[in-house]
Amino acid sequence: MDVYVSTPPHQAQLLHDLLNREFRTLKKKGLRVTCRKRSTGQIQCQVVESRLFGRRDRGTFRGAIASAVAEMIIQEWEYFVGRRLLREVGWLEDRDWELVRFHLNGNRSPLDGYRNKVARRLVNYLKESTRLDVEGFVSFRLPDYLETVGEIAGRILDDVLLEQENREFISVLKQFTQRQERPLNTAHVVVLSGNRFRIYDDKMRIVTKSVDDGSLASEDEVRQEDLLISALVTLAPRQVTIHGSCMPATYNTLAEVFPGALHRCSGCKYCPTSYQA
Repeated sequence: MDVYVSTPPHQAQLLHDLLNREFRTLKKKGLRVTCRKRSTGQIQCQVVESRLFGRRDRGTFRGAIASAVAEMIIQEWEYFVGRRLLREVGWLEDRDWELVRFHLNGNRSPLDGYRNKVARRLVNYLKESTRLDVEGFVSFRLPDYLETVGEIAGRILDDVLLEQENREFISVLKQFTQRQERPLNTAHVVVLSGNRFRIYDDKMRIVTKSVDDGSLASEDEVRQEDLLISALVTLAPRQVTIHGSCMPATYNTLAEVFPGALHRCSGCKYCPTSYQA
């Protein structure tokens, strides 16, 4: 069985390498497969089918080709849909485009799910035809590719904006704590159920707590975490010890606001019972 795959000449070497990578795995399984690149950008793929397992061999052969072509389509996302995305999406400015390119070229994992979808469509196509033009396949069989990359670009820009806002927030908190008079050497934070908390000084005298006992049930857990950050920033202790478990995001924020001064207790009489080892 022969399959002929055509791609733009500048992509032929990449596709040839990806096909050979897939075919090496098939050869280890005993299949006789070959891959020949032609000067026109066309690549001839061939499998010699066994008499007993010809149908299975063809299926495995098609799957390997589909996997290689799908990988190339994802790696070459800029060529296939990137230019159209920049041209057709009104909210994507040049600066945003460079951010999307930087993140998506550095990490294509957001496209993993779509890569699998492309491979399945390629397998179905190769059951119908032994000649595959990659550009034509993208144009007519992957109409959702542009939309998929557009959605990922939007998420990337949202994440970048959120990260930038978080860095600015951390910077403001650090500046605020540095201006405080630091009345406490050490703050012990006991985290209770529902992310309620109590803060004690170095002699374990209570300094502040999240809310009055009568309204504990109505407090939202995320709100409690915000109150904890606010209380510690106001107190500005030199050392902070956490007794219990708070949200990872909150702990990370405190670690940045109090660099080198945040510690987690491994279990003592002040720790909540459920947290003790």
